[in-house]
Amino acid sequence: MMPALMAIFGFKQDTTNAVFMESNKALKENLKHLDSHLKKSGSNFICGNTVTVADFVVANGHVMAFQTMLDQGFCKAMGSAAEWFKRMIALGSFRAVCGVITPTAKALKPILKVEVKAPKVVAPVVKKDKEAAKKEGDQFVKSDFVLYDYKTFLVNLKDMRGHGIAETKKKFAEPGFNNAFSYWHFKYDRYGDEGQVHYKFVNLLTGWMQRCDPKLSPLCFGRMLMLGKEPDLDIEGVWMIHNQEEGGNDFPREFMDHPQLEYMNKRKLDFMNNEDDYNMVSQFFGVHKAEVQTEATCMGRYIMEAEWFK
Repeated sequence: MMPALMAIFGFKQDTTNAVFMESNKALKENLKHLDSHLKKSGSNFICGNTVTVADFVVANGHVMAFQTMLDQGFCKAMGSAAEWFKRMIALGSFRAVCGVITPTAKALKPILKVEVKAPKVVAPVVKKDKEAAKKEGDQFVKSDFVLYDYKTFLVNLKDMRGHGIAETKKKFAEPGFNNAFSYWHFKYDRYGDEGQVHYKFVNLLTGWMQRCDPKLSPLCFGRMLMLGKEPDLDIEGVWMIHNQEEGGNDFPREFMDHPQLEYMNKRKLDFMNNEDDYNMVSQFFGVHKAEVQTEATCMGRYIMEAEWFK
C-alpha cells in the first residue's frame, strides 16, 4: 500500500506504473479477505459485534487508502468491508484521534515516473487538418460501419440470436467494415461466498453498469448477464468494442478506467472463424428481457438478470 500512497501524495516521484499497480492490487486483495471474513461471520466488527483493538488497528492503517484510492466502485463491490469502515470512522473514540474521515468518491491519480521510450523513426507525413488531428478520434480504426444504426437494427429484431447475428457476420465481412470492431467475453472473478445469494450479487452487476462511462456509447455495445441459480451465480458479458490502430490499447481509455474491470477475466473472441465464439456472441446478444428468470438459458445456464450497454 505504501508505494501507491507515496506516489499519490507525490512524496516519491520515481514510482513506476508497474510498482503502483502491484501495490494497489495488494491493498485490494487484503480488503477482499476482510470483506469475506465479515460476510461469513455476519458480525459488525472483526472479532464479533463489539469493537476491539483489532478494529482500531486495521481501520487506522487504511484511513489514507479510503481517502485516496478506494473509490465508490470498489466500496460497492466490497460492501461488508466498506460498511465496517464507515462504522469505525463514526465512532467518537476514533474521531477523537483521527478526526472526521471522508472516503473518496473517485480514486486520485498518482504521480508516476515518466518512462522514456526510444524514439521511433518515422517517415515525414503531411500535416493533418484539425478534424484528423483529434487526439481521441484518430486512434480508432476507420470504418463505414455505424454502431448506432447497428444497435437499432439488432435490438428491434425478434430473432436476434439467429437472423440478427447472421446479418452481423455479413456486415463484418464487408470491405468497408475494415475489421473495426471485435467481440470480448468478460466474466467476473468471484471471491469468497460471492454469487451465492441473488439479491446481493445483483448489486455487483448494477454497479458495473452504473460505472460504464456514457462516452463509450459510440464505441461499445455490450450485453451483461447473471447466469445460473443460487448458490452458483456468475456475472458474464459479451461486448462489441471498437478496435484501435496498431499499437493502441485493447480497449478505449474510458473502458480501461472502469473501476471494476480489474475483477473481470477477459478473452477476445474470434467471431468470424471460431464456431464456439460465434455461438457465444449469438447466445448473449440473442437474450430478450422477457426470457429473464424463465426456463430460457444462455450457454446452458438460466438467465437471472440481463442488461444492455447501448
